[in-house]
Amino acid sequence: MLIRKKDLGGYFTLEAAFLVPLTFFLLACIIHMVFLEYGRCLLVQDAYVTAFRASLLKEGEDRAAFARENAAWQFSGRYFGNKTPEVTATVSGADVTVGLKTEARRSGFDLTSAEAWTSGVSMRARFYDMPGHIRRVARIADLIRAGVRAVAN
Repeated sequence: MLIRKKDLGGYFTLEAAFLVPLTFFLLACIIHMVFLEYGRCLLVQDAYVTAFRASLLKEGEDRAAFARENAAWQFSGRYFGNKTPEVTATVSGADVTVGLKTEARRSGFDLTSAEAWTSGVSMRARFYDMPGHIRRVARIADLIRAGVRAVAN
């Protein structure tokens, strides 16, 4: 049976009218979600690095203020899909906890509710003086060996 062009009609135009907008919408959603995840990964990284740097300060220095003041330098404009994070920092003993909270830039991008997509993270860091710990353990081991030798003799 022969199919003539006249019998085909406009099937391709009809399919394209549905598929092209759907494909474009899905691509825009994927890009938007990637911005959200990118911001979330940056939050985790920046919160920990800021807390770690603050934990390296000497006793008596204001670690929370250091974390809040130097957080903007840590961000350095990398949050292009999200707003610049809000910083909270607390110190409890030797622990420094830094909390970051950001919001995805969504205005005009989606058709969902007007609620903001927020991401937040809290990271804790504690400075351990590992060389000092190793020296202390080695000194205790030396004292034990000397005590065992003294008892054996």
